[in-house]
Amino acid sequence: MEAIGKLKSKTVLVVEDEASVRELVGEVLQRNGYEVLKAENGRQAMQLAFDSDSIELVLTDLEMPDVTGVELADRLQAYQPRLKILLMSGYSHSLLSDRGVLKPGTALLEKPFNTSTLLQKVNQLLFPQS
Repeated sequence: MEAIGKLKSKTVLVVEDEASVRELVGEVLQRNGYEVLKAENGRQAMQLAFDSDSIELVLTDLEMPDVTGVELADRLQAYQPRLKILLMSGYSHSLLSDRGVLKPGTALLEKPFNTSTLLQKVNQLLFPQS
């Protein structure tokens, strides 16, 4: 799935404690026209988000050592209510929902995922009418 020109104005913050995953996801998004900021933990992500008013989507791992993806999402959306959130996890959406980890309507990208699935999920959140 190739990005279209309008994607160039969209900024995605990728938050992942595993460097290889963070770099790969960032590279895929950049190659497809997105501006990408990267953070290795929740604290760094919050600092980047508070310092930037251009972030439109936060793509964050669910489980991180300092702040979980859900906690990060709640804090960032309290500051920027329009911010879109996409959680990444090795657990299934149904399992996380059944255990009360995810709020209804939470977007989840299940690991492992491929480039096409990543871009599809990001595009769905940033361009819901597309």
